[in-house]
Amino acid sequence: MRSILGLLLVACGPTAVGPDAAGPDAPRPVDAPPIADAGPDAPPDAAELAPRYSSDRTLSPITAAVARSLRNIAAMNGDFLKDSVFAKIGDSITVDTHFVVCFAGTAVDLDGRVELQPAIDTFVAHDAAGTSSFERVSLAAAVGWSADSAIAGDPSPLDDEVAAIMPRYAVVMFGTNDAASRSIYTYAASLWTIVDTLAAEGVIPIMSSVPPNSQSTTVDAVVPRFNAVSRGLAQARLYPYMDYHKEMVPLPNRGLGPDGLHPSVDAAGSCMLDGAGLQFGYNVRNLLTIESLARAQGAVQGDAPPDPEPATPAVGGAGSYDKPFGISGFPFTDMRDTSKSTNTMFTRYTGCNATQDESGPEYIYKLVLSAPATVRATVMVRGNTDVDVHLLSALDVASCVLRNDKEVVAALQPGTYYFSLDTFVPADGTPRVGEYLFLVTSE
Repeated sequence: MRSILGLLLVACGPTAVGPDAAGPDAPRPVDAPPIADAGPDAPPDAAELAPRYSSDRTLSPITAAVARSLRNIAAMNGDFLKDSVFAKIGDSITVDTHFVVCFAGTAVDLDGRVELQPAIDTFVAHDAAGTSSFERVSLAAAVGWSADSAIAGDPSPLDDEVAAIMPRYAVVMFGTNDAASRSIYTYAASLWTIVDTLAAEGVIPIMSSVPPNSQSTTVDAVVPRFNAVSRGLAQARLYPYMDYHKEMVPLPNRGLGPDGLHPSVDAAGSCMLDGAGLQFGYNVRNLLTIESLARAQGAVQGDAPPDPEPATPAVGGAGSYDKPFGISGFPFTDMRDTSKSTNTMFTRYTGCNATQDESGPEYIYKLVLSAPATVRATVMVRGNTDVDVHLLSALDVASCVLRNDKEVVAALQPGTYYFSLDTFVPADGTPRVGEYLFLVTSE
């Protein structure tokens, strides 16, 4: 995929800037939350904790740490991108004209939410290649798309859309088609690349869970795991996140229209955001979207006070043998880079009769169960990274219960367990270190 700046320079004339070599599954140079990137702000104060994006919240917290991260993203390509333009990245639920187009018209009822009007006015007034961001027909949204569709080709549809309208923000929602037709590993790698590509170019991704699926009970059952992936990516990178699924489930027909797949809409219009209108799926998505855009704008501009700081970090512990990361509840997500680990004690997991060379660095997680549970632990990576998951009953390789290069599922009794996320070393002797996303759920 080409960088957006590279596309602009190509459009303006000859340049020595070449295309980025990364593809959909290639690792990006972004290997830490943008809060650690150089930017106009000083490094975060030690008191600022990255918050956990807990499943009881509809909109993720924008703490001082998150706001600083968003400002640092916005500092990149500041002379090219438009602070009052956003892109729409997604599938048919994004393509549908019931999604946000109504904010450009007069059939809007904010039901007293006057604080949202300035954001609406700003995005209506500023040009996104000849129209407003609300009305724009995106090059990076199409019926039937999965996340990998948006980053296919060079330039990709994602590249083309951002180069066309130069947005400061991007509303990103994939997962409905992915849950039906892609593995969770392909989905994670593709969505990961989409949002990190945007952030690396100075575009702030605003991420979302996807609705339930009443067409297929099989697909509906895996939707929460796919949503846990998107939430985990947002939490790790400190991108804004909206839990659309959470708000849809209690609605009549779970907020879905007659086909059981696409959101329902109020006959009075999808921007009717009063009590009656918010019984419909598209109306709810439109409210969450404009709220998220307004909150992100406020954070970038410094106009909005930050949400309260968390009392504890998103993940406690140090990932070491004596201080493992704590798995605090389900679903649990965490992103790490094994190249940054100094733990190299575990090499071959004899308890699992495993001969694989796991002498690369590892991170350790601790799980304490007070009741029986069937636990599914999944590790997702990109590119050449190879991190395997090992379930242990004690902190030694002889206590290995299960291992796999991607996922282990176990019916566990109450007690204390450990997961070792360990780096595989192939025959060439080079540890396949890199970033992973770890997801633990209970079934």
